[in-house]
Amino acid sequence: MEFSKDEMLKMYEKMLLGRRFEEKVIELINKGRTIGMFLLSIGQEAAQIGALSALRDDDYFVPTHRFHPGLAYRMDLKKLVAELMGRANGCNQGKAFTFHISSEDYKVLPVNGMLGCGVANAVGWAWALKQNKTDQVVLCVMGDGTTSEGTVHEAMNLASLYGCPIVFFIENNGLAVSTPTCKQYKVENLSDRAKAYGMPGITVDGDDVLKVRE
Repeated sequence: MEFSKDEMLKMYEKMLLGRRFEEKVIELINKGRTIGMFLLSIGQEAAQIGALSALRDDDYFVPTHRFHPGLAYRMDLKKLVAELMGRANGCNQGKAFTFHISSEDYKVLPVNGMLGCGVANAVGWAWALKQNKTDQVVLCVMGDGTTSEGTVHEAMNLASLYGCPIVFFIENNGLAVSTPTCKQYKVENLSDRAKAYGMPGITVDGDDVLKVRE
């Protein structure tokens, strides 16, 4: 797949924005100006921007609590920062922080504080899109640890069974909090699990934004 210079520059710009955004949030945390707990995703910018850049503006995505470059890519940055600071002019009136953030304007479905529950919600939303006969899709983001939750497997099975327009996007950063991948599963790649549900599964280098986009 060929990408234009403008496309590649935009992806680079958004990756850099995501990195600078999180670095600035660290400053705000150290100054005591944010609310709640903030989990960084520094080093995962290419995976997130590559995935989101493939979506249309009217496609939905379900982020995780560690998907801040992706949020900065899609959402109004001032409203996003205001949300982190608990301000009323934030995208959720300062009540969501990043663990429950959402935006209908930017097609961001709510983050769920319970591990894996957002996946089931995403499948329900994708099913609704199919019922409405639109050609929109849902990008459902999750970490490697989330894939071991029973809810996730039930959701994937239903998505496959009913042909829901959804992409399950796993960011495998090698650790589920403090549990390394070697102690989480026996399959060579997490994408291999898709075979159990009759879905195609693809593994790609998450550090290569162009490969992720393709």
